[in-house]
Order: sequence, then structure tokens, then C-alpha cells
Amino acid sequence: MQESVTLTGPLYDQDRFIAYSGADLFVFAPAIWEETSLASLEALACGTLVLASRRADIPWLEAYQAGRIWEPDDHQSFIDWVSEFFTQPPEHRASMKLNAKQLINEKFVL
Repeated sequence: MQESVTLTGPLYDQDRFIAYSGADLFVFAPAIWEETSLASLEALACGTLVLASRRADIPWLEAYQAGRIWEPDDHQSFIDWVSEFFTQPPEHRASMKLNAKQLINEKFVL
């Protein structure tokens, strides 16, 4: 899995939207707590699924099947979900990407 992961560091302006649109998955794991991460919402708006720690409040993420929340200290559930995601048929992943956009369109005004 390591060869499939890209750690970009900070991205600004259009560069971040290009990265979100080209990504299969956006992982968000704040060290302490972050309420409704703008970066996660931007990723969802681009159709990128979000995998976030419970320390990130991303409303409706799981209800829309647009990503998953994991417990910060449960590294195995994180690994299991990422592995499960990448073994899903392409049409299922495509459906989840549509769910991400639908979540933003129905619940957030950008």
C-alpha cells in the first residue's frame, strides 16, 4: 500500500483541487480536534472519499456512504477499511464518489 500513498504537504489555491480530484481517498487525522474540516469538505466536493478520525467532525459522512470515521487509536480498523476500499469493484468506488458530491450538494452551500 505504501507505493500508492502520496503525502503532499500543504497545497494552496487550485493545486489542492487538482490533488483532490486525482485522489481516490483523502485521509484527515487531526492531532486534537477539528470541527467540520474545510479540507475534507473540499475533497468531498471534488468526489474524493474521506477517511477521517473521530477527532474530525464531518457530519453525514457515513450516512451518505461518502467515507468512513475511525477511532484515532484503532489503527487496525483504519488499515482494514483502506484495504477494503481498494478491493471494492470500480463501479462501487465510483458510486461512493457520487455519494460524496451528493453529500456536499444536499447538506452544504459552498
